[in-house]
Amino acid sequence: MNNIHIYTMELRHLRLIRTVHETGSLSASASRLFLSQSALSHQLKEIENEFRIEVFTRVNKKMVLTPAGERLLITANRIMNELDRNEADLKKLISGENAELRISTHCYTFYHWLSKVLRAYSRDFNGVDVNIITEATYDTVNWLEAGKLDLTIINFDPCSSNLNLYKLFDDELCVVLGAAHPLSGRKMIEPEELIDYTFFTYLTPQYKNITYKEVFESRGLEPAETKRIQITEAILELLKFTNGFTVLSKWAIKPYISRDLRVIKLSRKKICRRWYAATLKYEKTPLYILGFIKALKENYKI
Repeated sequence: MNNIHIYTMELRHLRLIRTVHETGSLSASASRLFLSQSALSHQLKEIENEFRIEVFTRVNKKMVLTPAGERLLITANRIMNELDRNEADLKKLISGENAELRISTHCYTFYHWLSKVLRAYSRDFNGVDVNIITEATYDTVNWLEAGKLDLTIINFDPCSSNLNLYKLFDDELCVVLGAAHPLSGRKMIEPEELIDYTFFTYLTPQYKNITYKEVFESRGLEPAETKRIQITEAILELLKFTNGFTVLSKWAIKPYISRDLRVIKLSRKKICRRWYAATLKYEKTPLYILGFIKALKENYKI
């Protein structure tokens, strides 16, 4: 059986070959690499002994590559240049000069704030490509923990040790009705008064629906009927022609207010929800992510 010997060329060897080629001597290379001349001599011997070759020969007191050394230099340049490019790319990524920011929220249509936030964000992070990952909409925490999102906007505390939460604001929940609804003239409606009407909400299952839990389940209530529809605009259009209702945050309904809809205070005692920006827990959160959170806090108005 043949003996198989595998030698792994280390970066220090490649760096040595390239530096000696550039400086022409071990002493100059030692100064550049912050190593002793004897340490570099030892590294050079490791290469020559391993491959049983001579890497450099002396010509007029200058160290010149042999044919074998030239071949090793090609490898050294290719690998070291790629590492240099990677280092530069990583620095740009960390600073936000050249990065992708993947975001999502808990609703497909709640992005009316985005243009204002992006205008503010781009002043400091113009090189960041911000992408909305709609597929993550109703499972953003799992997507975040799987590394498929960089930031999500949520209205609950997932109690995960893997995440950092940044408070954005507290927002009041409101009842939204069509203008012809029997309760449309009210200034305030208690949850108990809604249970005889159809509750329009999103496609999330009842046990995952945070609004349902906060408004009804916590009080031992259940609406007469619940209809689940994916899109906010579709829900609001249906409210104009039915006796149904929905419950939305003030900031969420703001862009859709019209004379055909009524936005009414829910409960004598406000029912509020806290909104967070959530990210993975980093030892040092990248600046381009922190910058987006800052832009959110300053421009993400109710």
